[in-house]
Amino acid sequence: MMTPATVSALPFGERTDLLAKHMRYGLSLEFQGEATGIHLIVTPGPGDATKPGSPGFRHLFDEKLVTMPEGGRVDIPACQILSGRGQLGTAKDPRCASFVVDMNTVLDDGKPMNLTCRGVVTLRGGSSALRSPSATVSSGHAFVATTCETVSATYRWITRRELFGVGAVRGTRSLAEADPTTLTKKEHEVLLSGKPWRLHFSFDLYAAF
Repeated sequence: MMTPATVSALPFGERTDLLAKHMRYGLSLEFQGEATGIHLIVTPGPGDATKPGSPGFRHLFDEKLVTMPEGGRVDIPACQILSGRGQLGTAKDPRCASFVVDMNTVLDDGKPMNLTCRGVVTLRGGSSALRSPSATVSSGHAFVATTCETVSATYRWITRRELFGVGAVRGTRSLAEADPTTLTKKEHEVLLSGKPWRLHFSFDLYAAF
């Protein structure tokens, strides 16, 4: 929301102070998926989305209402992730930090919601960390902006506001139990390179103006 307080009265290029702004924690988002190359398939979350550790929306401090930066109080949704897919990098530049994921979810009032996250993922070891033939563990940081679409009357505020999130990502991959146990280093790397990464994403989402 743009207000007179957020607009600088100085001509362009002459401002020396930070713009006025307000920011509030809204809720958290957690999800997981399997990545092969640039492609990410989000796996559904089991059970109750309101319980800690379950993928989806939830408030870390179990608040039911939260105050937006402009002062309005809104209901906090919980949601369960049904499916989703996305990309880490792009087809033209698979090693870039670009990140996008689209998820189909159901809110705790039973209404469906489409959730899109766009941003960047920065991995320790650089953008090629997930392309290493021998790596089995990876982690890093992420920043996303979210957009939501839902017909829910209770949570209609979330379709009108873009939230932004700072978060973490961690990944693991390993050979299956059915794979051979006696392998040379080269054979192990070849077999491991064909296995998907299991990635876990966790974000704290904020509203701001």
